[in-house]
Amino acid sequence: MFNHILRFQDVEQNLVVSQNDLIAFEESIADEFNKGLIPFPIHLESGNEGSLIDVFKIIKSDDYVFGSWRLHLKALLKGVPPDELRRAIHRGESMALLFPEYRVYGSAIVGGTIPIALGVALSIKRRNGNEYVHCFLGDMSAHTGIFKECLSYAENFSLPIRFIIENNGVSVCSDTEEVCGGELPTSHLIKSYKYKSKFPHAGSGKRIQF
Repeated sequence: MFNHILRFQDVEQNLVVSQNDLIAFEESIADEFNKGLIPFPIHLESGNEGSLIDVFKIIKSDDYVFGSWRLHLKALLKGVPPDELRRAIHRGESMALLFPEYRVYGSAIVGGTIPIALGVALSIKRRNGNEYVHCFLGDMSAHTGIFKECLSYAENFSLPIRFIIENNGVSVCSDTEEVCGGELPTSHLIKSYKYKSKFPHAGSGKRIQF
């Protein structure tokens, strides 16, 4: 897993993103945040780079990627140039990244992109499109009613969507299992993986957290 290199073919450029590239990008953002160069909340990822590379093996350039406030690495893997992503983070958009030209959509609202992703999948099916929707969510979001209702609808109408549950065991600082109990939902439309991040929910762990 640690030696995977994933290639994306684009009309204008060939992009190569490795696990080391993902790690280096987030560490550079954390460093800029700690130096006071980013005066906005940031949400960093770590510990899931290999799992994300595996997930993105089947994601095509014309597919849609939806997620929450932790979207840096998904944007890079979808083909967003690092400099463009960095500029967005410096504008204070780390919590809600939007790159329509790359079909990447994020939201700081818990579960906020799930029904939108569902609607896009429904549209694709109605027009007999070939695209697919990939919707990322956390383990706490997987316990919410909005997710369960959207999952049920997607299953019932066989929509071209899959949900990727990223299970880091916590929601902000709360233990998910302790708060919600029970197992995470399962379905043929769900892929899940566990990981542990070295970064807190917000920030880098060296400054006041939000």
